[in-house]
Amino acid sequence: MKKHASFLEICKKSQEELKQFVIDELSNSYSGVVVGDGYVLAKGDFPVLLTAHLDTVHENLPSQFIYDKKLGAVSSPEGIGGDDRCGVYMILEIIKKYKCSVIFFEDEELGEIGAKKFVKTKDAENLSYNYILELDRKNSNDAVFYGCKNQSFIDFITKKFFKFNTGTASDISIIAPFFNCGAVNLSCGYYNMHTTEEYVLLKDMDKSLKAVLKILKRTTSKDKFTY
Repeated sequence: MKKHASFLEICKKSQEELKQFVIDELSNSYSGVVVGDGYVLAKGDFPVLLTAHLDTVHENLPSQFIYDKKLGAVSSPEGIGGDDRCGVYMILEIIKKYKCSVIFFEDEELGEIGAKKFVKTKDAENLSYNYILELDRKNSNDAVFYGCKNQSFIDFITKKFFKFNTGTASDISIIAPFFNCGAVNLSCGYYNMHTTEEYVLLKDMDKSLKAVLKILKRTTSKDKFTY
């Protein structure tokens, strides 16, 4: 569990505390971090946007964690909040190797509120990305594209590890059509979402993280996808 101590610390934070935490973390390696009503934006030099959300559905923060050593699973009686603390953790790990642009949204669970606020601001103007990776999906290797039907992008993402799946809505449902940019929501290793029985398989989260890094490693300037 020592390897994932930073993940557990993220799980302990309220949305407000986590927002300040990601501001501080991004400010260590990005200049001009933008803090808005409902979002935190950092502009990187790698032409991919990473996104996750800062809220969970749980009313109470985890006060204790239960670790199943046999399964490699971690949970909490209050609900661990893997949706989407897994995504936040993964992004903070990814940007240690690839300085992608990053946006963290607030209140996704209430109806993508942060994303809807963001696209109405001047901060959202004149931004361009080769594609968008959202880290906010249950299970081990799902790739959910929602309204994005760019088959070249789907093939690019599902080339090796991730498998096509379907879903209802998330923050990329708002920002991908706004930017006219290919976007996908990828699994983060959490299960039983939106219940206090939610748990995170740490090995699945790590496998997904490694798979995302491999996608970024093989990305070239030609890999630019529209919505």
